[in-house]
Amino acid sequence: TGEENAGLVDQREDASLPESAITFSRVTRRELQAECRASDACFLASSSGSKPFVEQHAPARLSAWQCAAELGIPEGAFLLADCHYFGVGVPKDLARCRETLEPAAGAGFAPAQRFLASMYRDGEGVEKNDVTAAEWFRKSAERGDAYGQYALGDMYYEGEGVEKNAVT
Repeated sequence: TGEENAGLVDQREDASLPESAITFSRVTRRELQAECRASDACFLASSSGSKPFVEQHAPARLSAWQCAAELGIPEGAFLLADCHYFGVGVPKDLARCRETLEPAAGAGFAPAQRFLASMYRDGEGVEKNDVTAAEWFRKSAERGDAYGQYALGDMYYEGEGVEKNAVT
């Protein structure tokens, strides 16, 4: 249920919960999701960029983001992936970044779709693949992501991963 405990300090009542869940004191899944959504909203509104945001907030929120990612909360996975990308609070690991992004992108979380698309476009942590990049940019664009729309348009203009079309 939405109110099930995400974790307990003394013991985990549910053995299926991730190890990182034991760092929380009677936090419900809904509360954890709300925390990640609030962090994500601040992240997306930040004018300083993603690295300064995670450097500032990861010390206090990293364990929540890890637990949220393990529980399948897309906003937490996205923020944790950013930490892996920059090596903030966790070792820099582009493969782990991609692995963390994939479920969030697959769940339809536009910022994760855009981030994954950029990794494929640039060949960061994955083999460069313009076709896959265009597919993920299209998904984020369809969800209203402005950068996804811009990047997909640029790919059409350049003919990268899609048939060249300067009009579309």
